[in-house]
Amino acid sequence: MGDQPDSLVVDKMQGRCLLWNSFKDEALEKLYQTYCVKQKRSGLECFLITAILFDIYMITGMEKLPLWLAVPHVSWHIANAQLLISIFLKKNEVTSRESLGWVLLLDYLIYVTLPLRLRYCIMLSVGTCLSYLVAVIGLPKSEIHLFQQHASNCILLLTANILGLTSYFVEDKQQRRAFLETRQSLEVKLVIEEQSAEQERLLLSVLPEHVAVQMRQDLDLCDTQFKKIYMSRHENVSILYADIVGFTAISSTYSAQELVKILNELFARFDKLAEVRFFLITFLTF
Repeated sequence: MGDQPDSLVVDKMQGRCLLWNSFKDEALEKLYQTYCVKQKRSGLECFLITAILFDIYMITGMEKLPLWLAVPHVSWHIANAQLLISIFLKKNEVTSRESLGWVLLLDYLIYVTLPLRLRYCIMLSVGTCLSYLVAVIGLPKSEIHLFQQHASNCILLLTANILGLTSYFVEDKQQRRAFLETRQSLEVKLVIEEQSAEQERLLLSVLPEHVAVQMRQDLDLCDTQFKKIYMSRHENVSILYADIVGFTAISSTYSAQELVKILNELFARFDKLAEVRFFLITFLTF
């Protein structure tokens, strides 16, 4: 008699599959599930607190990482969790093709929408497919031809991956071409700006700034028969004059590169002296 309750429990329990145990009596099973939920509520609170603490740790410990590196992975986890929750919390019996259309769409969108490299997209896609297959295979079902249905699910998931990979490669090729074209246009723009700045420096080295500005403004005007003469009257003009004696003898003792460097430094000092002393006209002869 002492072993009768244990044998009664064993008789009432039925192992339908490896991932599911239940009593034969459905009313008893529902009562047990209600009891089990109440017993595990305290554990759920502990789990939520632990998850919140982990989130705080990850947020504070990964401040230096850009936000957009984590957003795709978080989005995938949320979508995958929603899909699995809808399957596990379904009140009716779960079929072998439960939410299959949404899984195929999610699997395809992983390749098309998430800003990740291909290897990460493949990893997330494989994770989605495996989690879905485990869910629909492990849950109890009373359908016939389960093997054929699961095989067709695998074929559909494989097809979705192939379509996603194809779309990824096509889009990646287009983006690479657009990237190269944009890069080339930027390089041309930088070269043009550099040449324009070089022309500006060359023009200002020959002409005074106010004359150069006026000449550029007149270039946009209509061409006339008579050319404009850029002359202006100045009062109290000072002239700086310098002559280098024996330049021919000096130039024969230096190489061309050294001579250009010496002349450049000499002209720079001469222009600086003229600017400091407010000389409008300078002459440097050899």
